[in-house]
Amino acid sequence: MQREKATTPNFSREHILLKNDFVYFEEVSFSYNKKDFALKDISLNITFGDFIFITGKSGSGKTSLLKLITKELEAQRGQIIFSKKEDAIIGQIFQDLRYLDDWTLLDNLRFSYDPLLYSTELDFLSELKKISLWFGAYEHLNKKLSECNGGLIQKMAIIRCLLKRPDVVVADEPTSSLDRENTFLLYDFLKKKNQESRMTIIWATHSQDLVRNFSEKNIHLENGRTKYIGKACFI
Repeated sequence: MQREKATTPNFSREHILLKNDFVYFEEVSFSYNKKDFALKDISLNITFGDFIFITGKSGSGKTSLLKLITKELEAQRGQIIFSKKEDAIIGQIFQDLRYLDDWTLLDNLRFSYDPLLYSTELDFLSELKKISLWFGAYEHLNKKLSECNGGLIQKMAIIRCLLKRPDVVVADEPTSSLDRENTFLLYDFLKKKNQESRMTIIWATHSQDLVRNFSEKNIHLENGRTKYIGKACFI
C-alpha cells in the first residue's frame, strides 16, 4: 500500500488563531547552542480536542517540541501563538518526574490537590482512588517511593497529572517504564477523557507498537523537521 507523502500545513502570516485552536506554530526553529538547530522550520497547529502522537527517533526533536508547547523553551525563529483561553489547565508528564523519594505515593499525589478544582478534599480523594484503581496502583499508595519500581513511579507521575483535571495533557514518553498492558491502560483512559470531555492529548513516543495500534493524528519528526502530519502512520 502506498504511503501518504509528507505534508506541511499551508499557513500564512495572516493566520488567525481560531477559537478552538490551542497553539499554532509558523516556521518555528529552536537551538540550544544558537548554532545547531534541534527544530527547524516547524509549522503546525493543535486544536482543543486533538489526540496527537508526536513520533520520531531519539534526537529528532520530540522533547524540544513539547517544551515549546509548554512554554519551557522559547523559539529563536518563527512565531508561536497560544490560545487566549486563560482558564485552560495544562498537565505535564515529562521524563524528569520530580518526586519526593522518602514520601509515600499517596503523599506525593496529595500535592495535586487544588481547592479551586475540587469541591472538597473528599472529592479529590475519591478521584485519586478511582484513577489509582484504574492503573492498579491503589494497593501501593502507602509505599514509599524508595520502595517502588520504575513502573509504579511512572504511574504515580501519570496519576498526579490527571488529578489536576487538565484540559491539555503533554506527555513525553509517559510509558517508558510500563509494560504493554499498562501502556494500553493509559491509552484507554486518555481516549475516554478525549471523547467525553475533549481533553487534548499530545503524546511523544518512539514506540512503533503503540502508534500502529491506533489511528490518532500523528506528527512525525526527523532531524528536527516535520516529515509527516496526518493520520497515524509510523514512518
